Amino acid sequence: AAEAAEAAEAAEAAEAADEAPSVLMLYSVPLVCEMGGGLMPLDPIDLEAEKVLLRRSLRESGRQVRVAYEVAMVDNLRSLLTRGVFSCLHFSGHGHPNSLAFEDLCGAAHFIPLPLLEQLISAGDSTHAVRLVFVNCCYSGVAAQHFVDAGIPHVVCSPLRRRRA
Repeated sequence: AAEAAEAAEAAEAAEAADEAPSVLMLYSVPLVCEMGGGLMPLDPIDLEAEKVLLRRSLRESGRQVRVAYEVAMVDNLRSLLTRGVFSCLHFSGHGHPNSLAFEDLCGAAHFIPLPLLEQLISAGDSTHAVRLVFVNCCYSGVAAQHFVDAGIPHVVCSPLRRRRA
């Protein structure tokens, strides 16, 4: 009987872990972008400080929250949205008035037009899984509106038009 009770408790704990909120930090820190036929270096982003702050904030919440970190690449985002494995998306990277800078396979900037990002988010019924998006980049308010238009119910953006490295 004691073993059955322990097994039931373990099953409940596993079920609670599956239902626990999950955060995907999608980050993009491309080294260069193509401009005028050449390569131009991009300002670095202190990604490690942002990861530390995110982990500390989640720990201080007192809730069990799973966190994963992935490079912002179109295929990564599409796959993760299709699988529906997270309820919160935290984007950290470079933003522009009409696009977000993802990365290509070589670590260079791959600019994703915001309307295309909106299509990616709203495709495959992923908006039922993702309930919250946090956007931390330059022009985050513009990007945030595209997440809202894609059907994400809660979107938070950093208030600055430009961020410091």
